[in-house]
Amino acid sequence: HIYAQIIDDNEGKTLVLKNLEFYFDRTKVLEKSRPDIELVFSYLSSHPEKKIMIEGHTDSKGSDNYNLYLSKARANKIKEILMVMGIAGDQLTTNGYGELRPLLPNKNEDGSDNPENRQHNRRVEFRLIK
Repeated sequence: HIYAQIIDDNEGKTLVLKNLEFYFDRTKVLEKSRPDIELVFSYLSSHPEKKIMIEGHTDSKGSDNYNLYLSKARANKIKEILMVMGIAGDQLTTNGYGELRPLLPNKNEDGSDNPENRQHNRRVEFRLIK
């Protein structure tokens, strides 16, 4: 099922689709993410004047530089999927934030790893820019 959250901050409104997640250390989207991609496709195809920023994120495993690279690659992968589905490239821009903006703590309070939270942090978000 689709679970979305709208975050309204000083940069504008961001749509966080809670099911749009990736395999560890890959740009491959989890199968459960398909309905969320289709939701974004449906919105953009019925609003061709809208432009979005696809923002990639990672968990905290790996170096800062690698995670920045991986987050950008994930955003670009979603852009590629949407373009293959028929969305115009000029509706889509991408950026990556690495591990800088986690949704949830990557570690438990005792310092131990939290794999479930890290899974939620491997994601993309969509920011409406126009």
